[in-house]
Amino acid sequence: MRAAQAAGMWVTGGYRTGDIAIYDFPGGAETDHTGIIESVTATNVIAIEGNTGAGNDANGGEVQRRTRKLSLVKGAVRPKFESEEEMTQDQFDAMMDKWLESRTKTAPATSSAEAREWAEANGLITGCIFRQHLNTESGGFEHQNGNT
Repeated sequence: MRAAQAAGMWVTGGYRTGDIAIYDFPGGAETDHTGIIESVTATNVIAIEGNTGAGNDANGGEVQRRTRKLSLVKGAVRPKFESEEEMTQDQFDAMMDKWLESRTKTAPATSSAEAREWAEANGLITGCIFRQHLNTESGGFEHQNGNT
């Protein structure tokens, strides 16, 4: 807590996803437990916590999603993440189109051939416009429709 305060990373309200909550449970030490905040409601924090459990809040030996009253949060460490560029849906779609196109130039892994053939034979998956197979005779790719 003091190290986070000294580094300017200590917050006592306005908690956000990714903050590391420090709890103060009644009757214990000043700080008792911690969790990574997943979401916040008007009255609670939902956090992923380690070493917790239904029968023991601070030493239960499990990793769980826990909902706790905001009043139990002493404060939180807010890591100083590097800022990220925002991406629009159009930019994301263009990036995915480029990635999918790159996948058409890569032969499927030989280790999955048997599973793919079984899934196709049983109607679980079907070919698509991007899917190609390596034609071992010609050394090139063969499209689903048989054209090279």
